[in-house]
Amino acid sequence: MAVTASSKSEKDKLRKDCAKSTDLPNELLKDKHVRYFKQMLSLLPEAFESHDSTRLTLLYFSLGALDLLGAIPDISDSRKKEMIKWIYSLQVKPDDISGYKRCGFYATDSLPNSVEVNYGHIAMTYVALCSLLILGDDLSGVDR
Repeated sequence: MAVTASSKSEKDKLRKDCAKSTDLPNELLKDKHVRYFKQMLSLLPEAFESHDSTRLTLLYFSLGALDLLGAIPDISDSRKKEMIKWIYSLQVKPDDISGYKRCGFYATDSLPNSVEVNYGHIAMTYVALCSLLILGDDLSGVDR
């Protein structure tokens, strides 16, 4: 349950207390944020292991943060190519042989690649395409 201030004076006091806090830095610790998001590109911290089914989303938010921090150029071209290759490996392509016309992108590669779960997901497709663009891909590998 959230703690809420019930009166204007309580809200003002909370704001003042937060403003007086000396525990927080007054500026963005850019280098620490860049290191954290670069780490997220390679290894999920233990606290995020249960989020394996949304790895593509975690990649997107990490890349987005690095892009905002101006750190995408710091990622090597070979690492970018690895990430692009992984994203494309999650693409669901239509299967004319079985008659399935599914498309889009999976959220992760840890699910079995079978007809029963061979569905793209609109949110994962969005973050896949955005991630590819952030990485400088021309989307030529997207099955349209």
